[in-house]
Amino acid sequence: MKRRKTLNRAASSSSDEPGLGRWTCYHGEEEEEEEKPWLPPADKSSESIREYVAEAARRLPLEEIPEIVDCVGAVGYCFGLADPVTNIILNAVAHLAAGGAEDLPPPPKKRTRRTYSRGWGYISLNSFCGLLAFMKVQARHYLYLASYDLLLAIELVHHDRRRCLPRPSLLPDDGRMKIALRIAAVQADHPAPDKLVQTMTAQYPSHLLSPIMDKLRGSELLTSHHP
Repeated sequence: MKRRKTLNRAASSSSDEPGLGRWTCYHGEEEEEEEKPWLPPADKSSESIREYVAEAARRLPLEEIPEIVDCVGAVGYCFGLADPVTNIILNAVAHLAAGGAEDLPPPPKKRTRRTYSRGWGYISLNSFCGLLAFMKVQARHYLYLASYDLLLAIELVHHDRRRCLPRPSLLPDDGRMKIALRIAAVQADHPAPDKLVQTMTAQYPSHLLSPIMDKLRGSELLTSHHP
């Protein structure tokens, strides 16, 4: 009798209405759900990268150089040492300049902006995989410096973010940046990973590089003609 009274009391307390009850099983899953870190949906990540690709394609002279759109779809990765849109432009133009477009299927005689974007889901997903690989390399680097002390590794990341040193543009970082970029390119299925590394870590005199980077970081349309 005592056991029955206890069960009835538990059942009635789980209901909003007096005298009514329902059975529930509780094993702590609710608490585990709350403790899981929030992650953005995979489709949202890909959608954000697709917007970068669309902006890069908007700025590139696709009508003047139709084959460059295939370079965007093949190697227009958003990772590198510049902003995502600039990285996409640099990767696509470098691939075109290296003759990479010759290995791609010939473009149709007539295209529209809609047909341009058909292959961008593929490059967006590969870019995301490359970004994850790049961050994994950085995580291993910080864990090594911190002797695999997670709290110290986090403090090192915050320390580096707080440093007021000027950010170099397209410069290598004692080889570590090259390694991380190459791993990201391989993970993203880049047909020539070393080419991406060479493009992103090339060193040029600042008076030649700065005007080009300022142009690429802008929003105006690019052209194939020299100014």
